[in-house]
Amino acid sequence: MPEKDVLDNIELRSESVQDILTQPPHWMIRWGNTIFLIILIMILMMSYIIKYPEFVPAPIVVTSQNPPEKIEARSSSKIEKIFIRDHQKVKTGDILMVLQSAANYEDILKLKKIVDTIASN
Repeated sequence: MPEKDVLDNIELRSESVQDILTQPPHWMIRWGNTIFLIILIMILMMSYIIKYPEFVPAPIVVTSQNPPEKIEARSSSKIEKIFIRDHQKVKTGDILMVLQSAANYEDILKLKKIVDTIASN
């Protein structure tokens, strides 16, 4: 049992260690907070100075599986009437628009139907 007496007599914490653990010295609090504040201010200043771009400019070409077809008129004229809407699907032979001319487009469409019926007979 002499070992037990020796262990009981050993202080786990001396008085100086106990003083530091119970109440830290004032210089530690003051300088610790000061250093922490300086580091925080430096981080904030660096975040203001060092810019990280939100947008990166880069050249780009947008393509699709079915690229749009370029349609050119045989003559230069103004558009009189458009028969289709945006993003409307069209078929081969559909009339997309009528260009301005001296003739009435409705009369020309009627005449085309008559010619088509005569040609089919």
